[in-house]
Amino acid sequence: MGKSPFRVIFLGNRRIAWDALNLLSEDPYRRDFDVRVIVTDADIWRNCQIRGFPHDAVYISSQQRHSELIRDAIVANSVDLILSIQYNWVIATETIDLVKGRAFNLHNARLPDYKGYNSISHAIANGDTTYDTTVHWMAEKVDCGDIAYVSQTSIASDDTALSLYVKTAMAAKNSVRCLLDDLSRGIEPPRKPQVAGAGTFYPRNSISELANVTGEASPEKLARIARAAYFPPYNTAFILHDKNRYILLPESGAQDLIQPGRPVNQPIF
Repeated sequence: MGKSPFRVIFLGNRRIAWDALNLLSEDPYRRDFDVRVIVTDADIWRNCQIRGFPHDAVYISSQQRHSELIRDAIVANSVDLILSIQYNWVIATETIDLVKGRAFNLHNARLPDYKGYNSISHAIANGDTTYDTTVHWMAEKVDCGDIAYVSQTSIASDDTALSLYVKTAMAAKNSVRCLLDDLSRGIEPPRKPQVAGAGTFYPRNSISELANVTGEASPEKLARIARAAYFPPYNTAFILHDKNRYILLPESGAQDLIQPGRPVNQPIF
């Protein structure tokens, strides 16, 4: 008689979360992971219904935090594994305790260097040549849990925040696959503790400060920040002058507007 599947609550948003859900719907993962609860946005849930996966799962909207609803759903559905893939909200310690600490988060950045938000933009702005996607054990402090799996992506000299995000989607899928493979085989995921206090936490509004290049004179820095901030329709670099706002586009980003069918222009939920 085979082992019982993990009873999963899946929390996630946007394209990388959708890719992870698709992975869970495939064999052999579909056999080993029973997605009982899904906390996501309306777009992903609608696509789940079209595909018929996860079957009979409880849906909770991620538009608000809904901590109490999530905890109640974990208990009611005997959930024993939390998978968080770029989820919009902080998951409380008492929620993690309900599954005895078996909770994993995908943070699309190198830890502990890039905690928080807009990591791709900051990595390009800092001149990094590689980019890490990390799956880590969830802990009380955000993005501070032990590291389990890391996949790396090269940063090209003309990459924008948007193009690098699309490239990291494959690395993210690889990291999630490593986690699922080990859990399926009964192997405890690795635990590499992060150095306490190391790295930088970038707050949500850090992108606005980064994108404002008013007064910057260095052509090299202007070009780098233009690429780093380019993630339409959400962010672009800009210059403020005489109460007007002027958008600064990188050449590689401008090509997206000229040729909207380019692969970089893939849909992001």
